[in-house]
Amino acid sequence: MLQLLEFPQREEVRETQREEVRETQREEVRETQREEVRETQREEVRETQREEVRETQREEVRETQREEVRETQREEVRETQREEVRETQREEVRET
Repeated sequence: MLQLLEFPQREEVRETQREEVRETQREEVRETQREEVRETQREEVRETQREEVRETQREEVRETQREEVRETQREEVRETQREEVRETQREEVRET
């Protein structure tokens, strides 16, 4: 009779152990999934930051190019004005 009582108890213990193992496995899977999500989010943040840096660099290059164009145009205007002044002076010298 004692053996009959022991069998169900052992079975309960085994079932409890199996359930604990299953729960541990489920928790490990959940933690793995959470870590994958965190890593994906970190990678997305890093990629966003890299893209922002690239865009900033492109904008700096564009601004530098615009400034070079403006400076070139200013220099051309100054040179044109100097040439006009020289031409005017030559004209005045000829007239005198």
